[in-house]
Amino acid sequence: DLMSAVITPEVSHLVGLSSRGYPYAAMLAQKYGLGMVFARSAGKTPGPLHQVQVEHKNYGGGSLEISSLTLGPGNVVVICDDVLATGGSLEATAKAVEATGA
Repeated sequence: DLMSAVITPEVSHLVGLSSRGYPYAAMLAQKYGLGMVFARSAGKTPGPLHQVQVEHKNYGGGSLEISSLTLGPGNVVVICDDVLATGGSLEATAKAVEATGA
């Protein structure tokens, strides 16, 4: 199983990138019994959150958010997306996850 090299016993949550990463994160979270967190565009995440700026070479910038209620110190995450292009969203998501202490 290829995913067992990535989803080790230490992993507690999967983070799905908006929006095509959600199905992959959801399927893997269910398969491995893990929590799932959504990384979303600004203004879509309810409650307290961590927000970071995203800069994209090809189509400008914006903000990305994740809930600060779902992740914290001691959590280990794997970030899921459907494709890697410039890496801007992935980098912003990693920064948001780090801001939670996870």
